[in-house]
Amino acid sequence: RSAGSSSILVPRRKLILRIMIIGADSTVMAATNTDSNPFWEFSNAVYARTGVARACLVLQEKHGVDVNLLLYALWRGYRGHHISTEDVLAMERTVADWRARVVQPIRVLRQRLRDYPGVEATRELLKQAELRAEQHQQQLMFEAICAEIDVGVDGDVDIDNALTQFARAQNLNPDELAVFGSTVRAAIQGLER
Repeated sequence: RSAGSSSILVPRRKLILRIMIIGADSTVMAATNTDSNPFWEFSNAVYARTGVARACLVLQEKHGVDVNLLLYALWRGYRGHHISTEDVLAMERTVADWRARVVQPIRVLRQRLRDYPGVEATRELLKQAELRAEQHQQQLMFEAICAEIDVGVDGDVDIDNALTQFARAQNLNPDELAVFGSTVRAAIQGLER
């Protein structure tokens, strides 16, 4: 709020959405300091690789997977950290409120607008707002894990364990992540640890 501004009472959900939309035309990376968040950098690098975005969206739409949580498990495995089912569940608890109150409502609204012609610019703003909300979720996750462990490289890459523990935590059949696992293994080849 700027000096001299008056207070406006806006229901909480509308206020959050307005804040997200108002800032959505700014550069997405400005939402958090990505220099200090290797998890965000890893997520962007992996997500940009061939087939990963589509595979993530299929898991999200078909199984309700929180892609950020999946990327978190992968990042931990990629860094050589042993991750457990409880680690995944603890992180899910950390971000559940933010995801339910901010990320998902923006996503639902953006998806609803598919049915209305002439609102492409609004859908794009919502897409950017959703991305910024997801970036903030990743910042929350990164800060939570930094408070618990050293996030440096700590051993060999272990994507298989990360996917197995994620599947257990999400009550998914590990076979449903098999295609994704192949895609992500190929995607991380050549990434700098």
